[in-house]
Amino acid sequence: MTTWISQFKFLQNMEQRKNILIIEVEEANLALAENATFLNLAADAKEALKRYHVITEVMLAQLIGIKDCHVRFIVTPADGVDAVRFWLLPLLRGNVQVLTASTQIYQFFPEQHAPSFTIDFALDDGDLSEFESVAKMNPFCLDCGSRLLNMAFLQCNAERSVRGKGYLSVEPQVEVVYQSELKGRVEFPKLKTVMSEKEWEDALKSPIGGKLQKLYEKQ
Repeated sequence: MTTWISQFKFLQNMEQRKNILIIEVEEANLALAENATFLNLAADAKEALKRYHVITEVMLAQLIGIKDCHVRFIVTPADGVDAVRFWLLPLLRGNVQVLTASTQIYQFFPEQHAPSFTIDFALDDGDLSEFESVAKMNPFCLDCGSRLLNMAFLQCNAERSVRGKGYLSVEPQVEVVYQSELKGRVEFPKLKTVMSEKEWEDALKSPIGGKLQKLYEKQ
């Protein structure tokens, strides 16, 4: 009975979320990080990992406020899904509830009383047919937060997509585009990423630098 109720609640929640945000995440494990992107954050691997933890926590905080959205984390390497799930979920500032234990779908309720959103972890994009818009975001772009994402979803429709070069793409679902060809693209302003040691140093001097420094000192 409990399983049926949780599955029904999940379906209700997914019906309310017309958009999906896909974010690729690397497992924070130096033993498996030979070619990991986050190693570029510092010459010393342990320091790079420390900075990666900070960047990831800030990125998650920036998602608070996103509306009508499901968030899917695509995990690398393939056997790191559980490790990434156990790492990321405790970093979310609010209450996390399991909606379906069998498929590991979660509902996140931010502590600021912002809109809740659902979360899952996967190895690929999966079935996207139930969503109207599909967004893919670079997790190392900390300026791409909920406000920008909400705007991108509003501007994406059957006739146009949205691009933020190097950090965001939002496309209407394939089935929608099939009925009406895309006639244009909305280009968002250029935003900085934090994917190298220099970009890390630059970020510390930017408006978001205070958040980075505070979390860094807690590591």
